[in-house]
Amino acid sequence: MAKWIRTTVILSALILVFAGCSTEEQVAKQDETRGDGGVVESEDASDASRSRGVSVEEEEEEERPTIVVGELEYEWRHVPQRGLYVRILFVNPRETYARARGRVFLIAESSVASAPTTGIYPWDAELDGDEPTNYRDGANLLFRVDQEVRAFLPYTAWDGYYDSLRLLVFEDDGDVLIDRLQPLEITGEPSGIVKVQPELTL
Repeated sequence: MAKWIRTTVILSALILVFAGCSTEEQVAKQDETRGDGGVVESEDASDASRSRGVSVEEEEEEERPTIVVGELEYEWRHVPQRGLYVRILFVNPRETYARARGRVFLIAESSVASAPTTGIYPWDAELDGDEPTNYRDGANLLFRVDQEVRAFLPYTAWDGYYDSLRLLVFEDDGDVLIDRLQPLEITGEPSGIVKVQPELTL
């Protein structure tokens, strides 16, 4: 009886060992069909784009933030200082995780003053002819959805007033993104807030 039990136990152990080996062999064969080390590589960006019928270049363009002018308004004031007050709302029309980056300059000029008169924002920026000497001196833009910029350009000449405003926006790498010349509806008297239609500034 004891001999029969011992034989049964040995046979059961051998069956378990063979079953384990066949299972491991099956797993190894499955791993071979799946690639190196049994790891299934995830679909990369280009494969994912192709599966949706979108090229990699188009997908990168879709995700890239941009900068446009959503609102622009200005006002000519005599107090507390005589000059041009400007408010600009920059927006990123794309839903992106990355933030839009840029540098902003405002250059106001008078064609009615007795002597050439120019105002620039930021105040510590310098011009070389009609262009900023260094694009990095511009006011910093860094946003995902929108960013407001408020600026004051003082008028120092004894006569005249600013009658044009140039908006310059440089991309973070120095390329010009926006270069718009906006005529100003100013007569020299306080103007109140003048709103410019967005389609004129995009």
